[in-house]
Amino acid sequence: MEVDIWSFGCLLLELLTLQVPYSGLSESDIHDLLQMGKRPPLTGELEAMSFPEQPAMAPSGSGSRRPEEELETLKFLVDIYRKCTKNNPADRPKAENLYDMLIAHASLFTSSRSSEQGG
Repeated sequence: MEVDIWSFGCLLLELLTLQVPYSGLSESDIHDLLQMGKRPPLTGELEAMSFPEQPAMAPSGSGSRRPEEELETLKFLVDIYRKCTKNNPADRPKAENLYDMLIAHASLFTSSRSSEQGG
């Protein structure tokens, strides 16, 4: 259902920002925003990743992944968030499409990591 896809997008936003979407707003304000088709806002750093002409800041913290992989994954997740929270429910991806996109993205890094280890 389209509302489940919207909710998945909001869950993604919460994981990306570590903030509850629409936090601090009254239920009536949230209802009004939803009726107007206003998605919860991204942080400035995540918003900058949406526009190719603006340089995105590298994510803080270090992990086992390369910074460019982390940045590409963040951009990918922001794009998924935007697709899931489109105003028109018919424009949102189906769950099967989301699954395929997530698997395809994960396999990009799995295959690149395998080729690096083998070479």
